Amino acid sequence: MKISHLVAIGAIVVIAAGCSKSSTPSSVQTSTASGKASAAGISVDSAILVIDTQPIDVTRRVSDLLQSQGQFRARPRPLGTEPVPGKKGQLTIVFEYKGKRHTFTTEQGSKVDIEILEDAANKDA
Repeated sequence: MKISHLVAIGAIVVIAAGCSKSSTPSSVQTSTASGKASAAGISVDSAILVIDTQPIDVTRRVSDLLQSQGQFRARPRPLGTEPVPGKKGQLTIVFEYKGKRHTFTTEQGSKVDIEILEDAANKDA
């Protein structure tokens, strides 16, 4: 395994571990009376885009895109950051679905939507 992949995995583990202590995950879709929101039962805890071993927290943007459009492409600019020429990124989303935590990872440029996250969660079950 390349060093860059180990660094990226380490960053994701550290960030995901830190997010597990959060009592208010970023939400997706319309808000409820408690302020917590969900789309089809999905609640985004964290979203990290790693480009050239640099982790970038894109949690809020991923939640906003899922809420407003229901889908997006895992690309730097739509996620609010600048691309690195010649480097491909990887997006990892940690989310809750039906009361269980799941992790979904995809390559830069791939489509992400609520159905894809549901399918990933169902495969974990």
